[in-house]
Amino acid sequence: MPIQYVDVSMTTATDAQDAGDVLAATQVVTNACAAINEPTLLQSVTVIDTDDQKAILTAVFLDSDVAFGTEDAAPSITDANALAIQGSVEFVVADYIDVGGASYANAKNVGLVLKPAVGTRNVYMALYTPATSTPTYASGIITVRLGFMSMKEGQ
Repeated sequence: MPIQYVDVSMTTATDAQDAGDVLAATQVVTNACAAINEPTLLQSVTVIDTDDQKAILTAVFLDSDVAFGTEDAAPSITDANALAIQGSVEFVVADYIDVGGASYANAKNVGLVLKPAVGTRNVYMALYTPATSTPTYASGIITVRLGFMSMKEGQ
């Protein structure tokens, strides 16, 4: 099974976040899947935090471009749109490795099957800060590196 990596520069709110806020509204993960309408297996997620906040973060994966909520406010996804949620990956402070002025955290062997938005190879992702995390991202960007494996035999 071939593996592909997709980097997503998650544009974030740049002011101090309150606990439980949406940090990055729904954004596209372009060409996450090997083929149109073909599910993919999310194997790894790495958060690269160049602001060195080491915040508790949850990455939520969706199968369509629906509003998870507004940045710098609590998640406010509608009941109908919640059906687009495919799963999530959480990072806690202890997951981060400090590399000077930046830090990173990674989740390995995630094993989350994601289906793309209809007629595309794209999935969607949002970030939020659970109850105890209050980061400030001056740069306005967190890079999320996603590792996918094709689920189709022979690819």
